[in-house]
Amino acid sequence: MIDPTNMDPAENMGNPTDPASHTDESSDSSTVPFSTDNAMAEIETLKSRAADLEDRNLRLQAELENTRRRAQREVAEALRYASLPLARDILPVLDNVNRGIQAAGNPQADASSFIEGMKLVAQQMERTLTQHGVTKINSQGAVFDPHLHQAMMQQPNEAPAMTIIQEFAPGYQLHDRVVRPSQVVVSSGPPQSS
Repeated sequence: MIDPTNMDPAENMGNPTDPASHTDESSDSSTVPFSTDNAMAEIETLKSRAADLEDRNLRLQAELENTRRRAQREVAEALRYASLPLARDILPVLDNVNRGIQAAGNPQADASSFIEGMKLVAQQMERTLTQHGVTKINSQGAVFDPHLHQAMMQQPNEAPAMTIIQEFAPGYQLHDRVVRPSQVVVSSGPPQSS
């Protein structure tokens, strides 16, 4: 019996110089024999495919960059002209204000009709602002909110403390953002009796 631990590894591999003793376990009959022409053709095919992929990659990068620039330009243009609809809607109000100014300069103008005309212009302006999402902040009698109101002064009043008792100038919001806070007088509570 042969002891495998005492075997010489060279004996197991066969003689490397003897072609008959050399066995290639990985070769089989379906493998195409190596040919320089086949290898060169395969290299050229792979080079051509790599060049096509590189060209496609460069074109896609350029297209992506152009899309990014176009989107930036469109956003900048949208921001620049965002107030265009509001400007268009305010111009008729301005026309009516100018007509009122002209009417006021007329010595035969009736003061009550002038006042009535200015009220109509104010209503027109409020409608225009409302169409664009600008609404008036209702403050009278509300509890003071520093996010919506600007306290101009505080004074004793029968109303509970921190209740708005007078409005100097109305505030406005654009959707949920304050454009201008209401300028108000806030109650400090009932007067202290001495």
